[in-house]
Amino acid sequence: VGMAAATGVRSQATAATSASSDGPDTEAMKACVSDQSEPTSRSSMEGNGSGCTDALASCAPPSESSSADASPGVPAEETDSRRSAVVTVNDAFQTLWRSNTLQTIGEGCSVEIKDQNCQWITFSSAFESGNLAEAQLICEDPLEYDLYISPDTLNSRHRVWFYFSARSKRRGQRVLLNIVGYSKTKSLYREGMSPVVSSTSRPEWERMPSANVFYYRSPRHAHKYVISFLFTFSSPDDTYFFAYCYPYTYTYLQRYLHSLEQRQLAYFRRECLGRTIQRRRIDLVTISSEMNLRRDAAVSSRFVPPGPPQFPPLAASPPTASPKHCGVCDNDSIRELRSGARATRAPVGTEEPAESDKLHVVFISARVHPGETPASFIMHGLLAFLISDHPAACALRQAVVVKIIPMLNPDGVFLGNYRCNSLGLDLNRFWDAQVAWA
Repeated sequence: VGMAAATGVRSQATAATSASSDGPDTEAMKACVSDQSEPTSRSSMEGNGSGCTDALASCAPPSESSSADASPGVPAEETDSRRSAVVTVNDAFQTLWRSNTLQTIGEGCSVEIKDQNCQWITFSSAFESGNLAEAQLICEDPLEYDLYISPDTLNSRHRVWFYFSARSKRRGQRVLLNIVGYSKTKSLYREGMSPVVSSTSRPEWERMPSANVFYYRSPRHAHKYVISFLFTFSSPDDTYFFAYCYPYTYTYLQRYLHSLEQRQLAYFRRECLGRTIQRRRIDLVTISSEMNLRRDAAVSSRFVPPGPPQFPPLAASPPTASPKHCGVCDNDSIRELRSGARATRAPVGTEEPAESDKLHVVFISARVHPGETPASFIMHGLLAFLISDHPAACALRQAVVVKIIPMLNPDGVFLGNYRCNSLGLDLNRFWDAQVAWA
């Protein structure tokens, strides 16, 4: 599906944009300006997860000129000085452009492209955990795009995570990409972190060299933070993937847990705690010695809550949902959650377990915030260690029961959110709140 990004058309799945690049032109870069518009749609479909390699990581801090701290209402002379800092950033772009030191990734396998115009670049976020709302062509010479982050589902406050693919039919195509729409001012990008990139021919994720990445306040974007980086599409047959950080998807986790379950280890147990609103599994993994697992099962069976929790009544007939507004969020229960009210907590067993039944339990969870993907890699490594034959792992299984929820917010992860679930709620603020149907 192709759309002309130069007209600012939003795309639910892909945005194909026609452009050409013949050489550097500093004045053209400075003169190109487009109206900023807020993205309203995003596409998410199931795809594949990937591992990670930090082969090209470079943590050198960005140059001072990359944080032009312009803001509305500052004195004119101060604004001019800050704008000159942005011009310095543009000069740095041009230097990199001329020196041909842009990030490149190797040759790829042949994939058919239906576009007849060899100058087009096609952007897409139509895969699991993808996030890209809109692509706008800014300049044709040198080639430059503004790429807008989509907000979290039903919550416009959070725009941080991005994950998209791009493809060019022109070998050696150079492009300047501006990631627009950040909602956070504090970011590790200010400390030298850089986006990650992979391709169909090189699926291992690599960090882009920090010398090619600039994180700064942009006067052209209402002084909001923008991350800009230069890239060369070295192969017309490759699809390239760019992400805020190393992706770790719900599907990748499910495949990994299934592979562990198939090994039928005596000290590994996997349960489904329940299903999310969108019917995805919330897994609980318990790891301990075989004897401890039997004791844990016996104790758990005796201390089941005696009855269901009590909840406020649901709205009789919520209004019809629209693309920008989910009718279910007009439910009285959701209103109470947003206003700070809490549903009645579920009653729990009060009987004290016998001394012989007591176990030392360690509880660990991850991904309550979908965009915090490093937590999943730590969790992945922890699981691999705890089921290993390492002497320390064997000792831990004898001493304690480890209970792990690897992904607390599967819907948010799948949808490409940064902080919220499918209802726009930050689950890290609702630990003691419950909704009957959620």
